[in-house]
Amino acid sequence: MILKRKKIDLWMVSVAMYVIPFVNGWVFPYLEYLHFDIRKAIAFQFLAIPLAVLVYLLYRDNLSLSDMGFVGRGNPNASLVGIHALICMCLLPIIFFSSMKYAYRLGFSGGHSVIYDYIPHTFPLGIVACITMAIVIGLVEEFHFQGCIISLLNMYSVTRWKILLIVPLLFGAVHWEGGWRDVLATWIFSNVEVLYFLRYRMIFPLICGHATTDFIAFAMVI
Repeated sequence: MILKRKKIDLWMVSVAMYVIPFVNGWVFPYLEYLHFDIRKAIAFQFLAIPLAVLVYLLYRDNLSLSDMGFVGRGNPNASLVGIHALICMCLLPIIFFSSMKYAYRLGFSGGHSVIYDYIPHTFPLGIVACITMAIVIGLVEEFHFQGCIISLLNMYSVTRWKILLIVPLLFGAVHWEGGWRDVLATWIFSNVEVLYFLRYRMIFPLICGHATTDFIAFAMVI
């Protein structure tokens, strides 16, 4: 009964957290094509949705931090987590941007992510916007794809090789607005993250590395 409740809670949290990457990857490009002004929608999803999920989690008795990937294997101390975070902040951006170059050399075309159009091009507002979006996206996507999805798959006794197949495909799919180049780059990026998470079960370093990668990408347009 407890496992069943945990599965239900993880499903609910996963669906809620999937809203942001799904809307960014599929809904916003279509709305922009129809000439809708989506600035208010962007602000809403970056503020209201994570807050709603946080409130939900605070009142869930069935899920522990370990269930959602927030407690690393062997209960690592803060120093070890910090070292891992610094390593991820250095390596993950290199992996992502190297993958982008590799995809470009293979002839994969890049698309246009509408979210870049709404980053202010003035200082310091642009930097504040980049930091805010990078943190929110890093937290939401890692919490969803690593913490929730992998935990759910583990509850259903899915093997590690199948997890390594499923999660990167889902992660790449929500970055479709960037074209096949972004899909391939994010697929490679996610493979590295999934392998790391399956080995260490630490999500905080991945959030830091993901947020750093997104911040660099966003800051390039300022």
